Amino acid sequence: MKSLAPVNSAKVILDRETRKSRGFGFVEIPDNAAAEKAMKELSISEIGGKRLTVKVAEDKKNKDGNSGGYGSGNKGGYNKGRNRH
Repeated sequence: MKSLAPVNSAKVILDRETRKSRGFGFVEIPDNAAAEKAMKELSISEIGGKRLTVKVAEDKKNKDGNSGGYGSGNKGGYNKGRNRH
């Protein structure tokens, strides 16, 4: 793949159990104009016969409508609410 713009960071999201790619990731490009150009070029690209979906990331919303992130929203987790005796 050719370089389209300078990148601050890139992260491929992995499955927690298998450590395999979940098929998406995030890229930070510091210059908005370069980011827009890269998004346009990549949105017409294919990898392995599959067309790429490229869009600006949005804040994740919880069920209660609040933004996601540390210290907000639902405090879920494995075995939450499970009674232990």
